[in-house]
Amino acid sequence: MKEKLLFITRVTPSLQGAGVQLRCARHIMSLSKIFDVILVHLTHEPITLGEITSYCHKHQNVVTHKQELQMRPYLSSNFDAAYCAPSAMELCEIKEIIIKMEPALIFLFRLSTAKFILEKSLTELVSKEQWILDLDDIESRANYRHVKANYRDLGKVTTFKSILDVIKMRTLENNVLKRFGKVLICSYDDQALLNKRFNKKSFFVVPNVISDVEPLSFGDHQKDILFVGTLSYSPNEQAALYFCNEILPLINNQLEVPASVRIVGFNPSEKILALSNEYVEVTGGVDSVKPYYRTAKIVVAPILSGGGTRIKILEAMAYQRAVVSSTIGAEGLGVKDGVNILLADNAETFACSVLKLIKSTQESEKISFNGLTLIEQKFTQNRLDDIYSRLLSSTRSVL
Repeated sequence: MKEKLLFITRVTPSLQGAGVQLRCARHIMSLSKIFDVILVHLTHEPITLGEITSYCHKHQNVVTHKQELQMRPYLSSNFDAAYCAPSAMELCEIKEIIIKMEPALIFLFRLSTAKFILEKSLTELVSKEQWILDLDDIESRANYRHVKANYRDLGKVTTFKSILDVIKMRTLENNVLKRFGKVLICSYDDQALLNKRFNKKSFFVVPNVISDVEPLSFGDHQKDILFVGTLSYSPNEQAALYFCNEILPLINNQLEVPASVRIVGFNPSEKILALSNEYVEVTGGVDSVKPYYRTAKIVVAPILSGGGTRIKILEAMAYQRAVVSSTIGAEGLGVKDGVNILLADNAETFACSVLKLIKSTQESEKISFNGLTLIEQKFTQNRLDDIYSRLLSSTRSVL
């Protein structure tokens, strides 16, 4: 008989969602092989959780009638909603579940749920060693990067408010992270930063992983440059605009026929839609990205801000497509420039890297093959299963 694990999240887990939703869902899948997972989804409206519930022993929505929760706020007006203390209703529901189900572990997903560890009525029931936080990335760092990269567009007032948000996030991190038995993070880069910042070794790397996708073959039909990402996420929008406005003209200046570009992702803004022309297609959200990877020769990720690791880079590599990325975009993935990816941090070098792959099929196939090898070695669901099995065996032994 499996022990029980209480999994609390404000993010809706989804195998078809954005990166953070995918991480949430895939962790539930791996944890369900070790524990009976009790999923509690904290939400502002009733939501059907879909296929992920098949991995759960029990699941329920706890509806909190607050303003819409946003996982990565950049304006101070959103901060208190996204990182709020648990409501009375939430505390009552969670306490009742703990008393009734007696979970072996409490698993909180991302910083937005971390304030549960501050509630004495809960910590009296469950010892520190039984509390786990999946931080995913260092949100104060990601938000600071966003402000730094966009302060000219944000304006003085919004920049000031956003810096205050960064300070609030860092203060919250300082207050809660030391209280957990284990804190999970998606990359070794972030782990090193946290170990140094807190002078302790309770931070553990649990990477983002990619689903089992069938690598695509090469052929003459591969012509497109592809950008994939949820476009309501500000760093993705910024990257798509940067590529089309600053990098693409440099590429096309060196080509007889302009490159064909596809921008695929949900919720494109008016700025993104305005990029559409004879050679740039903005698709919006699609049911499947596979057809777009099939016709793509190169996938670009010119990310200028944000944090964590990019699941879309992993996805592109899993489909066996060559990737050109900024250093920030590929951060934490353990990639090697010129081996399994090309890295470039300004418009000129980025354009040169894309042109190199356009003009050399041999080079693009080499990068593609080595990228797929990296995925198979480090970023599969089986790899995640193994990590959790090892990581939680020591925790379970002391319960």
